[in-house]
Amino acid sequence: MSFFIHCCLAIIILILGETLGLWFFYNKMIIPEDRMVAAMWVYQLSIAQTMVAIVVVPFNSDIIAHEKMSIYAYISIVNSVLNLIIVSLLSISPIDRLVFYALLLFSVQVLVFLFNLVYCRRHYIESKIRRVWDKSMLKEMGKFTGWSMFGNFSYMFYTQGLNILINMFCGPVVNAARGIAVQVESAMTQFTTSIQTAINPQIIKSYSQNDKQRMQTLIFASSKYCYFLMLLLSLPVMLGADYLLRLWLGEFPDHTINFLRLTLLCVLIDTLINPLYTGNLATGKVAIYNKRLAILSLSFIPITYLGIRITHIPEILFLLNVIRNIIGLGVRMFIMRKQLNIGIRVYLAKVASNVIIVSLLSSALPIVLYRMIGCEDFLSFFATVTVSVLSVLVCVYTIGLNSSERQLITVKALNMVKSRIGYGK
Repeated sequence: MSFFIHCCLAIIILILGETLGLWFFYNKMIIPEDRMVAAMWVYQLSIAQTMVAIVVVPFNSDIIAHEKMSIYAYISIVNSVLNLIIVSLLSISPIDRLVFYALLLFSVQVLVFLFNLVYCRRHYIESKIRRVWDKSMLKEMGKFTGWSMFGNFSYMFYTQGLNILINMFCGPVVNAARGIAVQVESAMTQFTTSIQTAINPQIIKSYSQNDKQRMQTLIFASSKYCYFLMLLLSLPVMLGADYLLRLWLGEFPDHTINFLRLTLLCVLIDTLINPLYTGNLATGKVAIYNKRLAILSLSFIPITYLGIRITHIPEILFLLNVIRNIIGLGVRMFIMRKQLNIGIRVYLAKVASNVIIVSLLSSALPIVLYRMIGCEDFLSFFATVTVSVLSVLVCVYTIGLNSSERQLITVKALNMVKSRIGYGK
């Protein structure tokens, strides 16, 4: 039934893409005339890739539900390696590079789908597709899927709206700068997504077993740990953005550094949001959650439009996105208070205030060093990164963790050291 519903969603995407999407493509997008054919190929391949990504969801979810995280990790690694190979193949592209890139991305998505399909069919009997019709199950799952789709579509309209507004008011060059920032964002989030995905089944199982205390502990712990890991990764990138972008691209569009820093700030907030989202999914009561967040996302579209039209400063789009994420975190906290009885004061004390203090203290010294020596060559970049990593680690260990967490990490570290020198067995 889940596979059937996702096939219907893929068909809806196809219909919307080939009607409303085509109208917008030809009438509203600003694309150079000599790139129209390539852009149309990319557009069509993007629709096809999205459809395949939707249909693979039930099989991917089956692997996660069985907590086969090693298989999930292998798929993620292979996906990343293939994407890296794609970039290296662009230099020998026999056709237009943009079209070639889109074609290879679509091919990778198809390979991921086939791997998930074959693995699930061989290992999980419930994943073998049969003709099944259960009206009550369809109604229940359809309602859940419908509200989830509504929330996802509203978020998609907002995020893609940013691209459209940049294209309308700032042109393709600034849009390219956002594209670079999004690429870095995707690479950074892969690290924490794997950790969060491993914890999600336990959060859902705790709710199904009515163990609310363990569920709350898991939500709080995953929020903190994923945030700290993302802070450890993102702070050096924020400070060393200029050097990294020149090393990666040589020349890059204006505004890219500011876009990247504001985007990573949004990613940090997202790491706090994701566990709350999983908690809502566990309850199955997704209507109120998606209604309120959809209203928030859609209401920010006209606000963002006015912001860029009045100021003509591209960074205002990303700054407003940061504000939207912060408000969205607050909305989720109020919803979780009612659905899971998670006290807002408890969350602020154990998670929010904790990560804020760690963020401020750990970034102070690296920022001062960055102001003093900059980050324009390898030595200054290395010094900034080293100080940033050490500062985050020290602040997390001394402030971000409680005594039992520090003790656990100390014991684990000592055991690792002993095993390396041959004493621990």
